[in-house]
Amino acid sequence: MDEKFKDNFPKFITINNLEGICTLMEKAQHNVDRNANAKINIFNLIIKLGMLLEKR
Repeated sequence: MDEKFKDNFPKFITINNLEGICTLMEKAQHNVDRNANAKINIFNLIIKLGMLLEKR
């Protein structure tokens, strides 16, 4: 299963969504620095990453 994931995951990271992914990660880190609820922050990050990766 790890080999399949390793081979397929790079197809989802494109030059078009790379900046958006970095921005989401930076916002999540900023929220953690500002004492945001970690569970809510991670959940929000996963939802937004999923939407970004679906667009391709």
